Amino acid sequence: MKPFIKRGAERDSERGQMLVMFTFFLTVLILFVGLGIDIGFAYVTKAELSKAVDAAALAGISSLNQGTPTASSAASATFAANYGRPGRDTGSITPTVNFGTDSANNTFITVDATATTRTFFVRILPTWKTMTVKSSAQATKSKLIMTLVLDRSGSMKDVDSSGFSGAGKMTESVTNFINHFDDTHDRVALATFASTTRVDVPISSTIGTAFKQPIINATKAIFSGSAPGVDGGTFAQGGLTNALAQNNIPIVAPGEFANRVTVFFTDGKANIVQDKFSCQADPWNFGGYDSGNMVGFFDYNSTSQQPVCNTTGGTPSCCNGTSKFKSTFAGGIMKSFLQPDVTDEAEYRSLQVAKDMRAVGTTVFSIGLGANINQDFLREVANDPTGPNYNPNLPQGRAVFAPTAAQLAQVFDTIANEILLRLTQ
Repeated sequence: MKPFIKRGAERDSERGQMLVMFTFFLTVLILFVGLGIDIGFAYVTKAELSKAVDAAALAGISSLNQGTPTASSAASATFAANYGRPGRDTGSITPTVNFGTDSANNTFITVDATATTRTFFVRILPTWKTMTVKSSAQATKSKLIMTLVLDRSGSMKDVDSSGFSGAGKMTESVTNFINHFDDTHDRVALATFASTTRVDVPISSTIGTAFKQPIINATKAIFSGSAPGVDGGTFAQGGLTNALAQNNIPIVAPGEFANRVTVFFTDGKANIVQDKFSCQADPWNFGGYDSGNMVGFFDYNSTSQQPVCNTTGGTPSCCNGTSKFKSTFAGGIMKSFLQPDVTDEAEYRSLQVAKDMRAVGTTVFSIGLGANINQDFLREVANDPTGPNYNPNLPQGRAVFAPTAAQLAQVFDTIANEILLRLTQ
């Protein structure tokens, strides 16, 4: 009987060992499964945290022109709006916001946030009652090198159906627009055009030169009538040419991020070209001006802007029946000087300047005022994807339109926000 009893005892012992091992491995399995689930919850928190700090960094750097306290507040508010609090946090989370400048003089913002989450399955282990999850995001603000080009032609005085004129709403619109940017980090010029062009506020070659108030003051002087300004035709090419020259003045240091931008505003068709006659030993400067019922040449160096000749004759005699226009519309063929040629040629020449800007990395934005503006022309000036001859290999801009002067501030803000978005990375 003894061998029989021994075998039964051995079986009971083996069953006991298996039960202990099963209990042990089941506990370990539950812990690992629980750990996996708790880590999964932690990853959800990490994803929410990362989304929130990314949004906070972009909001902060976009508000930097208003000062670091405002930018820091914007970053914190954006974090709070974007962090969904998955439900296992042990308390509220306040991000840490810091600003700095790197070795290439680029300004950046860093947003850090830490969440402590409660575990569910592995909390039986004292050291695993909570998990700590961290996330960090950094955004860098590029320097802005920009020329604002404004049309001050005579049509800006016209009052539209909204009860306002372009001149009447321009100071408000430009003030709101220019205040989006930063005197400390950006460089901005103002150029205006009518029959003639000028640089009203030149760009600074160095960072830190205040431009906001000079541009606001110059705009107010021009469009309120207290200084020579709103009068004459629409020499769009000249305004763009000044912008090209201004944007090329600042030199960007190696490693420094900079965006070169032109914002071009007009309320009418381009109707001025400037060139020289070649029919005399001393070529005459001339401007082709489309007045609506005739085309005239005038000496654009003259302050009086009196025509030197028109389509019916004048001095020099080569004015009569002669065209120097070689636009794509005219097909490069010399022909009689007909009224539509001026606008066609003026637009063609303006587009060539815009292409020259993009060739050196400048992004062009355009704004059109009025119901009869040539939208395709402005889209092509900006290389807007919705316009003709869009080139995806060159800097892509945007064209926006204000049917009435009452909408000017809104469309200027649209362009300002687009620029600010492109300045962050």
